[in-house]
Amino acid sequence: MGERDIFDEIFREIRRRLMSLEEDVRSILGPAPKDDIDEEAIEPLSTVHETADAVIVTVDMPLVQQDSIEAKLIDDEHLLVRGEISRRIASAKIDSTYPTMEFRRYKKVITLPARVRKIGRISVRGDVITIYLYKY
Repeated sequence: MGERDIFDEIFREIRRRLMSLEEDVRSILGPAPKDDIDEEAIEPLSTVHETADAVIVTVDMPLVQQDSIEAKLIDDEHLLVRGEISRRIASAKIDSTYPTMEFRRYKKVITLPARVRKIGRISVRGDVITIYLYKY
């Protein structure tokens, strides 16, 4: 076995161990953040509550420009929520693991707990957006 073969084998083993470690970290921490860095978008916090005839989604979007808020059904189980931020937010203020950049908008696709037929109404109170969706 030549010197190059030994190094190739060592690098394969390091790569295998790193991939295993990455899988272990994902199983403990869950999936990576879903922020869309290419669009300078960050995923806002949200909660979903289900009643007998509706699904109620609450989204926290600090500094959102209220006239830019958009909520639309992708299909009967997925809701897209977007909005422009009134001033850019530096990634360093949120989390040191992000690359150095600024976020300009919010964007989130929310998986709903039940099939819905349409958006009933949207209410905005400060930075909190509440979306009422009618179930089938």
